[in-house]
Parts: sequence; structure tokens; C-alpha cells
Amino acid sequence: HAVRVIVEYCRGSHSPFIHVVPSKETSRDKFAAERVVENSVFLGHTRVILRSDNEPALLVLIGDALKGLRIQQLDSVASEGSVPHDPQTARAAEVAVRNLKCQGRAMHLTLARFLERHVPVTHPLIAWLVEYAAFVRMTGVIGRDCKSAYAGIRGTEHSLRLPFFGERVRFNGRSREGGVAGENIRWSEGIYVGVHRRTNQYLVFDSERGIREARTVMR
Repeated sequence: HAVRVIVEYCRGSHSPFIHVVPSKETSRDKFAAERVVENSVFLGHTRVILRSDNEPALLVLIGDALKGLRIQQLDSVASEGSVPHDPQTARAAEVAVRNLKCQGRAMHLTLARFLERHVPVTHPLIAWLVEYAAFVRMTGVIGRDCKSAYAGIRGTEHSLRLPFFGERVRFNGRSREGGVAGENIRWSEGIYVGVHRRTNQYLVFDSERGIREARTVMR
């Protein structure tokens, strides 16, 4: 009745990230380490210091993430441990974990009201929900500098209109991708599951063709 997640927090931009992961161990599956590298590249920093507690599984994860970041040819990449038995060294990360738990729980309850049925946390949809919860906080929470974390990274506020997670929407397919637009059908229906951070497009689940990216959606 639970899923394992990894939470990251950027102290410089106050950006949170959360991902459902199969395991913190990275000897077999590099998924968690790849997400750490992907998030660091998205933030655009040229100098990165990764800090975690002293749990052996997380230390291995940090090591694999450092290898991936060095491939990206950043100016400086390093790791930093925390003081044993002193939670104050990770205070910002602990606050981010608490806020993301609350955000995810609120969106989970809203999704249940939309569908009029309970969605178990082990359902694949929850993996999309928790990532979107971090994106909502990144773009919607305004800090003391009167800017969101997204504006601190990109230099401008996020301008896309965001439907509710799990809402049924119409999306405009592209002809080059075939499928809907290739069949002379301009609009198709799908389930809204988030925003692609790199291309800033809507992510929509199409029951026939899986996850699709769309520039335009209608509620």
C-alpha cells in the first residue's frame, strides 16, 4: 500500500523534484540516478554539489549521479555528506519532503473526486501525479522575492494554463506524428497528466497511442 519515492531540492533556486523509483539501489537499475542528472541539467547550474544523508543506498546513488553529471561536462561536480544525527543539516530538504507530501495528498484526493473512485497509490497514474505535484509547487508557489522557483530558473514565469491532473481534455495532434492528425482528425480526447519540462508541452494520455505531447489543449 505504498510506493518508494526520491525527493530532491535545489537550495539555490528552491526547486523541488519528486519521482517514484523502483529502488534506491542503483547497481541494477540506474533510473533514480538518471533522474538526479536530468533534474540538475534542467536547473542549468554549471557547479553542482550533491548532499544526502549517510544511508548506504543513497551514497551509492550519489556516486552514480556524479558519474552521470561529469559526462555532462559541468564546471564543477562534487558531493557533500551530512552531519550524523543532526537533522538541521538537511532542514530545507525535510521541509520540501513535507510540502510535497501535502501537495501530492491533496491532488490524490482531488483525482478521486474527479473519478468518483479511489485510486490506489500503487497505480501507475500516481507516478505521474507526484512528479506533477512538484511541478505545481515549482511554478505556483511564490517566494519572498515575489517570484516562483520556475521564474528563478528560466527568467520568466510559467505561462501555460494548467488543467486539473486527471482531467479529460481535447488535444491537437500533429500531422508529422501520424495517428490522430494523420487521419484528418484535428482534435482527440485524452487524460491530462502533466507538462514536459524540456519542451513545455502538455502531456496527455491517449488510450490508443499512449503518452502524447501537445501544444494546445481544450478543457
